[in-house]
Amino acid sequence: LSLPKNVVDLSVDQPQTVVLEQLGIAIHGQGFRQRAVTTNLARSYPEPVPGLFNIGLLHTALEGRAGHEPYAPCSAADLRPKGYDYWALGHVHQREIVRDGDPWIVYPGNMQGRHVNEVGSKGCTLVTLNNGRVDELRHCELDVLRWCKLSIDCGELLTPEDILDKIRLQVQNELELSGGRVLAFRLELRGATPAHRSLHHDLERWTNEIRLVVHEVAGA
Repeated sequence: LSLPKNVVDLSVDQPQTVVLEQLGIAIHGQGFRQRAVTTNLARSYPEPVPGLFNIGLLHTALEGRAGHEPYAPCSAADLRPKGYDYWALGHVHQREIVRDGDPWIVYPGNMQGRHVNEVGSKGCTLVTLNNGRVDELRHCELDVLRWCKLSIDCGELLTPEDILDKIRLQVQNELELSGGRVLAFRLELRGATPAHRSLHHDLERWTNEIRLVVHEVAGA
């Protein structure tokens, strides 16, 4: 790919600082020579630039995150003494505000869920500054396809038709929240129910009935 001219390829040898003078921002970061990084890169990050809004850019799993390999391990306690105003973290695909100020430490998550284990809204975090300080953080949805896991509690449902009705309601709710995006559903039926025998007696029929309900609600 030909990268845009405003893209900076960070050094893989040591951390470096990129200053955006017109914005009053200094970004500190480092590229990676190999896929797996097992050292604490944050320790070598430079001092903040006085008079500028300082951002630390780091691909890390911190002390570890479920479903993610250890990567450039460090802790929030390692990042705070650097004196930066904001840490923009990558590697973890689930949005998370690790620390809400002094400094802000944020995983914006990825912009598009890649599979059914990356569910829900995906996008970026828009940071608004006021007099050189963080004034607001806002999640901006950018995904074009959204993955959904629906867990249907069948414990109080007596018939397969009751289960279909509950699926219909939950699918409708997800569609209303989707903003018109394409949705991909994975449904889990759980709980002991009198409908169990009927469902397993003709599994193919009820699987198709569930698919039909989803298509009807979606208007497909």
